[in-house]
Formats: sequence, C-alpha cells, structure tokens
Amino acid sequence: RFDYDSFYSGLGSTDELLQRLRYETEWVYESGESFGDGRFLRRNDIDAWALRAELEYLFRGDHKPRASIEYLFGSGDSNRLGSPTNTIGGNRGDFTDKSFIGFGFRDTGLSFAPRYSNLHMWRVGGSFYPWPGQQRLRRLELGTDWYLYQKHHASAAVSDPTANVGSGYLGWEMDYYVNWRVTSDLAWTARLGAFFPGEAFGDRTTRTFFLLGVVWSF
Repeated sequence: RFDYDSFYSGLGSTDELLQRLRYETEWVYESGESFGDGRFLRRNDIDAWALRAELEYLFRGDHKPRASIEYLFGSGDSNRLGSPTNTIGGNRGDFTDKSFIGFGFRDTGLSFAPRYSNLHMWRVGGSFYPWPGQQRLRRLELGTDWYLYQKHHASAAVSDPTANVGSGYLGWEMDYYVNWRVTSDLAWTARLGAFFPGEAFGDRTTRTFFLLGVVWSF
C-alpha cells in the first residue's frame, strides 16, 4: 500500500518592518495518514511542519541594489533512513511520520536543489542593475545567492540519495545569475551554480550546473 493522504494548514505574513526593509514569513503544518516502509496493517500519523522567513533591504539609487537573507526549514523523521518522501525506504520503527512533504517551489539552489524535508537552509543574496543609464542594458540585472545546508536529523535521509553518510553537514553552494529584460515581451537569463558537498556525502566532488533560458511572452 502506498497511500499518502495529507492535509495542510498555514499562516503567512508580508510587510515592511522599517522603510525599505521588507519581511516575508510562512509557517505550514502537515497532518494526515500514510503508510510506512513494509506497513500494511496500520497507517502512520503524519505530524510534520515547515517554516520560512526572509528579510530583504532595498537600497536607494538608480542601480536598485538589494540584499536579502532567508531561512528555510522542513522537518524530518529520524526513522526515515532511505528517503524523506517515499514509502519504500521511508518511515520505520514507529507510527508517526514527521517528514514534511511540501508542494510548490522554493529556491533551494541551482545545483543541489534539495526538497525542503529534513532540511535547514540558510541563504544570503544580493542583486543590482549595473547600467541604469543605458537604454539597451538598463533592465539587465546581476545577482548572487549563497546557501548553507544542514540536516534536521543527521542519521536520516534527504532528497539526494547520494548523501549516504550519517552526518548532518550537507555542504554549501554559490549561485550567480544574469537576468535581462531585452524587450517588454522577451527575457533572457543565465545562471551558474556550484555545490560543494559536505561530510554527509561519500563523494565530495564539486557539482556545477549552468542554465541558459529565454522567455517570450505573447
């Protein structure tokens, strides 16, 4: 049996703490029932939650510089040794599943990009428009984001199965990007990410990911 019947309730807020200092925060609680690994006579109770908080400061000036800091958390289950999301390799040993399985998108890095389950993530970033006075390039934006990753439970799994060592330190990543609004209906982006695995990985080879994209709106 592979049923997973989950229910979600959340609370969020977005506002300004001070002039030009914005915040966003969201808390989500997940409940319901699921089946654990090898369980078919009795279902597990889901008791999981996630949290996100971000501060962003918008500086003055034609270059529109901005800086942000973010914290993201998704609860994990110490009994999930094979997978934080699947039934196979999932919850063992008890009938309470504390691993958060979320929907939707959050930026957790370009190269590593883990799901926010059994995860602490910290991010700092910034961006600006280098040529606001040039008509052709005035809407070209340069930016960077830096990430730090840690497990909620060191012995439990995360969404990347190659994190096969019982350590809590997952590693860190640096991303760089260029966003260019060429015309009102044409946008171009280039992104480069490099992930440096931590002690939770047997193979600590640096992972590099490059993305090039064009969006045409019509």
